[in-house]
Amino acid sequence: MSAVEVEIPWIPPTLNVVLRLHWSKRTKLTQTAAMYLLAAGLRPQQTPFGARVRVTVQMYRKNPTDRDGAQGACKPIFDAIRRFGYARDDSERWMEQ
Repeated sequence: MSAVEVEIPWIPPTLNVVLRLHWSKRTKLTQTAAMYLLAAGLRPQQTPFGARVRVTVQMYRKNPTDRDGAQGACKPIFDAIRRFGYARDDSERWMEQ
């Protein structure tokens, strides 16, 4: 599979903020990430069976966060990528983050 690069002008909330949200608002974060991915030109597809994908995120924040906070903030993006069919799951087995 070839590399796909997209840029989205959205910074999701940190893990500390996400953990305090109601589940329905966390779901909306994933929907927001999917909307930005669509706007950036990413289209749903199917990955080859058993394929592992690599996702690299460069996040620029006004107030830097620690690694856990940044990883947790990216969860809606990883979920949207999974829903688009680029990864079978967002677990370490299927998605290198």
